[in-house]
Order: sequence, then C-alpha cells, then structure tokens
Amino acid sequence: MKRIGVLGFGRRINSVLKNLMSVADGNVSVVAFYDNSAKAVERISAEYPGIRVCSSVEELVTSPDVDWVFIGSFNAAHCGHAVAALDAGKDVFCEKPVATNRQQCQDIVAARQRHPDQQFVVGFVLRYSAFYRTMKRWIDEGRLGRLISMEFNETLSPFHGAAMHGNWRRRSEWSGPMILEKCCHDIDLLLWMTGSKPSRVASFGGLNFFTSANAHHNDLYPVGPKGFRYYDRGLATGFAVGTEHNITPFNDDKDTIDNQVSILELENGARVSFHFCMHSAKLERRFYMCGTRGSIRADVLTGTLEYTPVGWEPTSETVRPIEGDDHGNAELPMVQDVLACMLHGAPPPTTLEDGLRASYTCFGIDEARENGAVVDMAGYWADIKR
Repeated sequence: MKRIGVLGFGRRINSVLKNLMSVADGNVSVVAFYDNSAKAVERISAEYPGIRVCSSVEELVTSPDVDWVFIGSFNAAHCGHAVAALDAGKDVFCEKPVATNRQQCQDIVAARQRHPDQQFVVGFVLRYSAFYRTMKRWIDEGRLGRLISMEFNETLSPFHGAAMHGNWRRRSEWSGPMILEKCCHDIDLLLWMTGSKPSRVASFGGLNFFTSANAHHNDLYPVGPKGFRYYDRGLATGFAVGTEHNITPFNDDKDTIDNQVSILELENGARVSFHFCMHSAKLERRFYMCGTRGSIRADVLTGTLEYTPVGWEPTSETVRPIEGDDHGNAELPMVQDVLACMLHGAPPPTTLEDGLRASYTCFGIDEARENGAVVDMAGYWADIKR
C-alpha cells in the first residue's frame, strides 16, 4: 500500500488522482492534504471523506504515513513543494511545469542531487498517448531519416483561452510565462520526438485579444442554452479555473500573452517553428516533420497520423492509433505507468530532467520574446549539468 499526500487540489490533479484510484485496485490511498484555500479543502474533503487536512506544507511532507507527495498547486508553488518533499524523503509526482523560473529549476536540481534515489515523475500526459508513441516509434524506425525541418502548433478554443485569462494563469508571478503554462508539454514532445534540444531560439508574441478594449466581443453572440455568454463558458463551467480567482477574461490585470510564434534551431541542425494562439475557431495540435527519407503529419485532435516516404510514386500510410481527444486518450496510460513507479519502482518515462529541459526551452523562448533577440541556449543547459 502506498499512501499519498496532496499539495494543492486543482482540476488537473483531481483528474490524475481519480484515474489513479480507478486502476490501483486498493493498493493506493489518499491520506493527507494541504492547501491555503478553504474552498480547496472543502472540495477534497468531499472527494476523499476522512482525509487528514494538514496545517502546513511541512506537516504534510514530514508525515510518516505519507509515501508519495502529489503536487497540484499553483505553478509558482511547485518548486517549494517539490524541494520540501524531496528533503523529507518522499517520492514526488509533480504536475507540469516543474518550476516557473530558472532559479527555481536550480533549486530543484540541488534538492534532487541531495536525494538522488527518490522517484520524481512529471505529469507530461501527452507522452503517454498511443498516438504520440506510435509517432515516436515511426521516427525511431528511421522513417523520417534525418530531420530537416518541422512545424507544430497548439491553437485553443476561445472559451479555453478565456478561462485561462480570467483566472490565476493571467499573472506570470503565479503561472510563469504563458508558453510554459500552456505549452510546456508540447515543447516536451518536440524534445522527445527529435532527441535533441535547441541551441538558439527567437520568438514574437503578445496580448492581442483578451483585453478590456475587446470586452464587446462577449456581446456579439447570443446567450447559450445553459444561460451564459460565449466567452463566459470557462468561468461558468469551472473549466481550467481556480474559482477564487475568477474575473472577466477581458481584463487588464495581467502580464501574460494570448499568442506567440517561435523559431528554434536544434543541436542536431534541424529548424523548428511553433505557433500557439488562445483564440482559435479551428482547434489543432499538429506536427509536420520533414526528413531526408520522408514526412510525418499528425494531429492528435483528429487522431490522424500520416507518413509519406520520399520516392517516385510515394504511397502515404495513414493510421488512427486513437480516437482524437485533447490529450490523445493518455490519461489512463499515464496513471498506469505512475502506479508501476509507485508499487514496483519502475523508472518513470517522464522524469525531472525532462521537466527541466522543457521548462528551460520555454524560458529561453520567452526571453527571446521579451528582449527581441536571438537567445543562445548554452547557458540554460549548463544549469542542468552542474
């Protein structure tokens, strides 16, 4: 039996815990919780009757009946919670991202060096999808040959973007840069698929829609059948929302952005472009990879994965490893792998090092956006080697 203590109870960690308990066959229990939000305490107490509510992070991580600490707090709290759990001798599951700035990453690296034998799993859920695993297998089989260039993207529905701009994610002090908060697992897929990391990055982005000047857009569409306006859907339904922080998405109390384009040159010589937009009527999470032996096109939202070889009369192969959904039906496979780590000591497929590389890539991209310069990533990678 492995016993879990939970730090922070948001929508995402609640989903992870529910899925984990559904496959654990009684071998895992949720025993303790800490959050400074009374509403979060109320929610988790309803989900897990009898759970012990702790008065501090220290009380939870030092509790002798806690084996694993699951971190589902605001992004900015992940580092402090992870370091405290590691220093208390606990294994850790941490929702993405692992940290919101470079110093926090260095603090976690130092804690991990003090406790190298403890498990640390990062919740990069996309990696566990049969869709992306099939795509990775095709690449490892050599179907692409050597990667020359690629593009990939994530475009969000307007209500999804509205929810994130109407809650705590609108402030980088709480969430980190928006490309980190929303796209770090897309960046993780890039690093995993290519087996490389960026040597240089450039980026442009800004806040072009979710501002007070555009509040009239909420009046352009009729009230829906459930009684709320189009851009209020996320707030009304609790989608991606911490309810204590809800305000209209058309606010100016923010320093995050709603669209960004980035260019990356990888250490293996390939060039990459990435586009995200938080206001799109057409949703995509798409890859298009061009290599010396062929090309791969993939869109997880449709579940369609296509390979076309180079040749005189190329015949494309198209498969649908999954029925499309936002995470590629990866939720249960992820918790099954997490359970194997918890019960049998299996190595996690998404490690702290994976989390650090994705975070640093996002930091570099946002540094390039803020400074209007091409950023050399060598200094970032030196942090991990220390």
